[in-house]
Amino acid sequence: MSSGVRDSRRSPLPNWIFPGGASACEPLFLTGLFGAVALPDPLSMNQPETGRQRLPHLPPLEFSNQTTVIFLTMCVEKRRPLLARAEIVALLLDCWREADHWLVGRWVAMPDHLHLFCAPAMAPATPVASWARFWRSQVTRRWPYRNETPIWQCDFFDRRLRSGESYHQKWLYLWENPIKAGMVTRPEDWPYQGEMNVLPWHEGS
Repeated sequence: MSSGVRDSRRSPLPNWIFPGGASACEPLFLTGLFGAVALPDPLSMNQPETGRQRLPHLPPLEFSNQTTVIFLTMCVEKRRPLLARAEIVALLLDCWREADHWLVGRWVAMPDHLHLFCAPAMAPATPVASWARFWRSQVTRRWPYRNETPIWQCDFFDRRLRSGESYHQKWLYLWENPIKAGMVTRPEDWPYQGEMNVLPWHEGS
């Protein structure tokens, strides 16, 4: 599939509504581009877990002629094994298609965490943290097993890739995750992985 970037002026960012009294990770609502949907509180999503420092979510820097690709890792709350199920992977794919400000490339869903590569679908780019919070809230809202919510840890890890070599190394790490976890003997045997969009790498000049 194409990884072309479109002009964000055609698709304005949604407006935030902050009802009073929201607690950490309590759903708020997002209106605008995606309609009215539940969204975790962006002011409390990055509250670190006990004993952990806050993770930064910096805007991607633009480098001339260089691809912008972000590596994301997010975990299930209390590291419960909830993700590696066909119906859950189908839900993730649906939500990624709808959250079209960024394009998801290669991804791997492990039982208790998720890795993916993503690239902006428009310029200037929507903050990746806002995009991730949107689709995570959609996943939670449409989760088929209500007794399993909440789904996500509040915080998550994101890193801007700096080179094609880094891109390749991180994909090998993702691809081999199921082997390291003792779930398969060959990476290609793990059913909960794929590539939604081809995100080619171009080195900066």
